[in-house]
Formats: sequence, structure tokens, C-alpha cells
Amino acid sequence: MTPFSLLILAVLFTFFGICLGIVTGLIPGIHVNTVSFLIISSLGAISVFVSSLLSGFAPTTSELLLLISMLVIGCLITHTFLNFIPATYFGAPEGETALSVLPAHRMLLEGRGYEAIKASALGSFAATFI
Repeated sequence: MTPFSLLILAVLFTFFGICLGIVTGLIPGIHVNTVSFLIISSLGAISVFVSSLLSGFAPTTSELLLLISMLVIGCLITHTFLNFIPATYFGAPEGETALSVLPAHRMLLEGRGYEAIKASALGSFAATFI
């Protein structure tokens, strides 16, 4: 597989991971670890599907693992950005965000829920660079 086609496939898999991260971030109860476990446990079926779908590219096993890791990383980062929205507005925080979402609940009760979400998004954005 040429490096350019691998780059295009990596971008497509990352975009699909972003779409999965949007689903896991906005729906309470669906966590990115569950989706990652399902992806990793069905790696054989995914590799057969991708190999048959991309038969013209003929990706190797290491390239398939790279593409799957791009999917999981895209899902993980997007989930981190969006999981505070249902936790703040629906009051359904996850176990690891239960203590950090309390100020957001306070702000929501004061009518400043949008500011809490904006501060969370800004913090997530800064954390990606740190």
C-alpha cells in the first residue's frame, strides 16, 4: 500500500472514530471503553471486512492495526470532549466525572450551563495539547 493511500485510509478511519465518539459522548451509559472492547474483540471480523472492502489497496496486518488504532483514538478523543454535555444537562455523570461535574451542576442551577460546557470544552482542548 502506498503511503498516500494509507494516509487517506487513516483519515477515513479517524473520521469514523470521531462519529463513534460523538455517539458515545452524547448518550449516557455508552462508554468509549465498551466500544473499544467491541472493536478489539471483533478485530478478526473487521480485518476480513476491511481486507475485502479494500482489496485494491491490500493492507498488511500492521497497517490494519494502525487503522483500527486510529479509529479507537478518534473515538476516545471525541468522547472526552463531549461526555460532559449529558453529565451536566441530564445529571447522569460517569464514575470518573462525578466529582468534577459538580461545579457544572451548580452553574446549571444558576442558569449558566452553557458556560460550564464551554469551560469544559476549552479545558479538553487545552488538555489535548498538554
